[in-house]
Amino acid sequence: MLDDRVPRLLGALERLVSEIPLEDAPALLGDLERVRWRLRLRLEMLTRGRENSAGTEPNRLLDVEEAAGRLGCSPSWLYRHSKRFPFVVRTGRSLRFSSKGIDSFIRIRQERY
Repeated sequence: MLDDRVPRLLGALERLVSEIPLEDAPALLGDLERVRWRLRLRLEMLTRGRENSAGTEPNRLLDVEEAAGRLGCSPSWLYRHSKRFPFVVRTGRSLRFSSKGIDSFIRIRQERY
């Protein structure tokens, strides 16, 4: 059952969509896509957690160099775009990256193409 806040938020979002200027629509679509990916990754991690309940590899927090290597990008690019990704863990002023979150992100992207 959905939290009772969800229908209210969706209603507010629908009103916003009908009221925003068209030139702001691409930015809103990008934000909605980011939210969709975060939810999908959370579901993927939940499903994977159930499948791996026997306890194989633990979820490690990677530094930016390790995460960038796994994602095939530069550390500076990853820092600049970190707000886009749901597998980013902010610890004080530093960023860490969930290894299982990155695995799920890569798997979902591969399914898409």
